[in-house]
Amino acid sequence: MKKLFIYALTLAAPAAFAISSHEVCLYEHNDYKGESVCYSSYYSNSPNISSLGNFNDRASSILLGSNSSVQIFQHNSFGGDIRTFSTNQPSLGNFNDHTSSFKIIPKSSIGQVCIYENANYQGVKECWSYNGTDISIPWLGNFNDKASSVTMPPGVKITGYENGYYGGQSWSYSNGDVPFLASGDNDKWSAIKLSKP
Repeated sequence: MKKLFIYALTLAAPAAFAISSHEVCLYEHNDYKGESVCYSSYYSNSPNISSLGNFNDRASSILLGSNSSVQIFQHNSFGGDIRTFSTNQPSLGNFNDHTSSFKIIPKSSIGQVCIYENANYQGVKECWSYNGTDISIPWLGNFNDKASSVTMPPGVKITGYENGYYGGQSWSYSNGDVPFLASGDNDKWSAIKLSKP
């Protein structure tokens, strides 16, 4: 049985407590100060926290484990405005005290690129190992017209094509994970190429 490990604690600064690679900690003040609540994805591949309970609308900074990214949502059950972070956030800026739910998203394994059938890295996925040499997939087969999000490490560019064998319109991404293909290409990829940016 998969379990989500949750605990709360109070920390003065991140240097006082090294969190594990699978954890995400939310702090009530900037610079990782004040009360905090931490969640781990160790027992669940992509845990979804639909309500922060007593920590609702209190987060001001976020500390991430080395293998964790996070999406924070303005309302419970993943509603309202969204922010996505893959690095520590000493201040949430205009999103301060506006987080009501969030999702922990494990970062891409080094050298692996995955496309997912749903937004936010959910649903069926297909992955390829990338070692710096260009890879061309002329036809996505059962994944044709299904890609909605992408995970990939730094130093990789993915280009999706509207038609098989690299025909039609194309769309490229190279800034890390893409929670939603929002450039008019959702569910439109039929072929892809992986290369260096």
